[in-house]
Amino acid sequence: MLEPLDFMARLAALVPPPKMHLTRYHGVFAPHSKLRAAVTAAHRGIGAPQPLPAADPAKPPTPRHVAMTWARRLKRVFGIEIEACVRCGGEACDHRQHRGAGGDRQYPCAPGDSRS
Repeated sequence: MLEPLDFMARLAALVPPPKMHLTRYHGVFAPHSKLRAAVTAAHRGIGAPQPLPAADPAKPPTPRHVAMTWARRLKRVFGIEIEACVRCGGEACDHRQHRGAGGDRQYPCAPGDSRS
């Protein structure tokens, strides 16, 4: 049985220091390994860089993956539609843009509007 002070000393040795990375890679996955490019996925799953073939003018280039916008992510995950107006269902816009002649705000889908 360990004394309380010995137990705490052994337990404290297992706790990493602050701001230290907890995942360490060794061998082929080490940061400076010469073989790292051959085994890791570079640029989101493309893999090791391949030699470029001669350009074929008849064949169009393959489309690249485009990251999803925050609006599309919110709609997909939570069902929140931020690109549509909650009043009329039309395209949402920045209401700060709508100013009348006297500087007062004019909303295209204000209550009492024909679209609401």
